[in-house]
Amino acid sequence: MKRCVATILPCLLLLGVSLEAHSAVYMSNPGVRFGGSLGLSHREERSRSDSAGTRTNSGTEEELNLRAVAQSAGYVWRPWYSRLLMNGDFTLSLLESQGDYKNSSASLTGSGETLFSLYPTSRFPFTATLGLKSSERRRSFGENDSLTTLSLGLEQRYRTLGHDIYQGELYAETNDSRNDGIEQRYRLALSADNSWSEHHALKSSYNFTRRDSSRLKVADRRGLIEQTDTSRFFSRYRFNPQASFSNESFLSLFDEEQRYANRTRTERDWQQNNSLLWRPLKYKRWRLSGFGRLATREVDTSDGGGAKRDTLDLGTGVSYDYSTALRFDGQLSVGGRRDNEQTYATHNERLGVSYRPVAIRWRTYDYNRFARASVRNSREEDGSSQQLAGSLGHALTREFNFSFAEDTRMQFDQQFASNFDSRADSTDDKSVIHRVSLTFRRVEPGVSSFLRTSVEDQRAFDVLEADIKEAQRYYLQVNRTSTLSRYRNWEADMTLEYLDELRESGENISRSYARGYVSYVDNRLLNVRSLSFRSSLRLNKKYETRSGGRDQNLFDDEDEYEASWENRLTYRVGRLELNSDLTAFKRDGGEDYRFNVRARRYFGDF
Repeated sequence: MKRCVATILPCLLLLGVSLEAHSAVYMSNPGVRFGGSLGLSHREERSRSDSAGTRTNSGTEEELNLRAVAQSAGYVWRPWYSRLLMNGDFTLSLLESQGDYKNSSASLTGSGETLFSLYPTSRFPFTATLGLKSSERRRSFGENDSLTTLSLGLEQRYRTLGHDIYQGELYAETNDSRNDGIEQRYRLALSADNSWSEHHALKSSYNFTRRDSSRLKVADRRGLIEQTDTSRFFSRYRFNPQASFSNESFLSLFDEEQRYANRTRTERDWQQNNSLLWRPLKYKRWRLSGFGRLATREVDTSDGGGAKRDTLDLGTGVSYDYSTALRFDGQLSVGGRRDNEQTYATHNERLGVSYRPVAIRWRTYDYNRFARASVRNSREEDGSSQQLAGSLGHALTREFNFSFAEDTRMQFDQQFASNFDSRADSTDDKSVIHRVSLTFRRVEPGVSSFLRTSVEDQRAFDVLEADIKEAQRYYLQVNRTSTLSRYRNWEADMTLEYLDELRESGENISRSYARGYVSYVDNRLLNVRSLSFRSSLRLNKKYETRSGGRDQNLFDDEDEYEASWENRLTYRVGRLELNSDLTAFKRDGGEDYRFNVRARRYFGDF
């Protein structure tokens, strides 16, 4: 590889000079601009699949990439001002892997895109895009494959003198694979944004997509969706004739048809929502609201299956501010459901009161308190219930005036909540929460520091077997940003969290979280103007311990990394750029290492 780099790198310099001399011919015409880049890269990867490191995989990849850009702007016919942009990309890559999966492959990819725009800065710009991408891959083991993608896009916008905006877009794409077959996709998008006055506004959009997979090569076509047609419509209307009244309406439609080889499935959704708010000018303490919802969902299949559900909800709410601290509120809603042949009605009534007075200030102390209670009567699909809920809480905050910090405060708060439910399968929940937190913030020229830590204890009574009976939470967050000089800075952020839960069944669960990063940037390494260095260390650890069981990691994705260390060194001389990357990843049961060296020579005007 060293001999290869030593041979190709001088060619990069000579080719860049020749391309620049060639581009000067195009630059003689001020309406055409030409440029691009030529790059060479070498990458090595090594991974260990288990903690013992007995299974090791490694691979190398060499890549040669050529990019070219041409742009022209002028008048096709006055005043038909247009802009033409052409992009080209050519990549040759060689990949070789060792270990459990020995294989070698070579791929050749070429892509091009042409973008034509007419009146690009006017009120009615038009854009047309044509793209072509073709790739060929050959493997030492397995089937060779080729993929060709052809795309066409048309877009038209129109903005009126009253600032209403209309937009239409049409897009078509065809993917042709030697092994998988042909797949076609189409998309039509229309949108409108109208504002007749400051009191009226209407936004609407329509999207239609079609995916044709009938010519894909599959062994069993019975489970293949040969064609999918999807239509979506959304509209939002806002009406506020005065500051004390507002009304919003939403309408959404969804229609999807899936065609299989031997059956058809159709799904339709229709939903209408309306909400209004009124604050009388003569009675400013009152606030009235109302809402309504009508929805229908229907699923049909050609083999006789299907389901249909209709929903209707109507409701109103009112609140009254007796004072700045005391508020009364209530809500009433009624509705109906119909599932196929079954029909049932629902209703909910709720009354509530809340009290939150102004904080009591004494020297450097602030004392806040609040209380809330509500009663609810409801009838749902599973029966009737009555609920009574209440909560009390207070908090004591003290601010410290330190010369080395702008904002330092400590807070202690306590909260008690209780909920009584008349249903036979429910319990009366009661809980007490204690929390102590400390916040520290300091800002000075070039340095910013922040710290927050808290300890929380929660106790619950009369809970179900699977519910949490006791829980303790410990939280710590530290952040610091420092500018060392004009070209150097570093930043660190770390969050530690520990949660210990005891359930009513006697099971104890402990969870620990550690998230953070440390980054350092030096844009003039060793006082060399063209040399820059960037390093970043990231941590994302999630762990769980259960009583009577073994420890386990909480990562859902096995490829999610617990820790990573990324380093990049960049050297620029004129239009030549050299990059070197070294990255280490730690994941559950293994490690990954990546090393990458790239050289790229730019030419022309881009």
